[in-house]
Amino acid sequence: PAEGSITGGTEVTLLGSGFYPGMEVVFGDTLATTTTFWGDKCLNCLTPPALQPGLVAVVFKHEHPTFGQMQPAQPLMPKQQQFFRYVDDRELQMYRLALGILGQKLGSQADAFQTAQQIMGSDMKGVFNLQKDFPGGSGGGHQRQVAGLESQVSLGDLDGRMWKYLEFVDLDDSPRPPRYNSRSATGQTLLHFAASLGLTRFVAGLLARGANPDLQDNTGNTPMHFAALNGHAHIVNR
Repeated sequence: PAEGSITGGTEVTLLGSGFYPGMEVVFGDTLATTTTFWGDKCLNCLTPPALQPGLVAVVFKHEHPTFGQMQPAQPLMPKQQQFFRYVDDRELQMYRLALGILGQKLGSQADAFQTAQQIMGSDMKGVFNLQKDFPGGSGGGHQRQVAGLESQVSLGDLDGRMWKYLEFVDLDDSPRPPRYNSRSATGQTLLHFAASLGLTRFVAGLLARGANPDLQDNTGNTPMHFAALNGHAHIVNR
């Protein structure tokens, strides 16, 4: 795809010619988490996390002004400038993952949606669009940013709502324990998203309920890495 989340972990395939083993790809000014050689016409890589949404240039390491040290043995195709768009869909991914966990706990995704609407208010339909639009349990993968979401919900309000979500899960008396370590398609847990957004109460609540702070996502990052990357020292120091 030509776009993905600022949390990283989007799988990107580059097609061209003249590729060789050991080539690395740079997104903006950051090396791809992994670059896999599939032949002289195909490379596969995972995007690194980004600090902010927007377009970044996609170049080979040897062509980057900071990283470049060697020249390729032959010209590489295609030669036109390639770009990748980072989108900030952290709230969307967190909502979807939380909804999947709630559905597993209640034993019904439809009940979870109705309950989440009561907890989150009118923002739920904007986030999920329609009930059929969200997946169960494992998160939504590479979802597009929801326009206006950031302006609708302040981080303080979001932190309070996610705390309310935890309290509701606590009240449910079903024998199924909540799976707070469930992952999105790119390997992030609720704790990854909470730490990335700086949601102090939600982070504390997840930790108190057994969320694992050491789980790594598909790019090898833990929740603490995301907190540090986004400048949330208060989360790191917990």
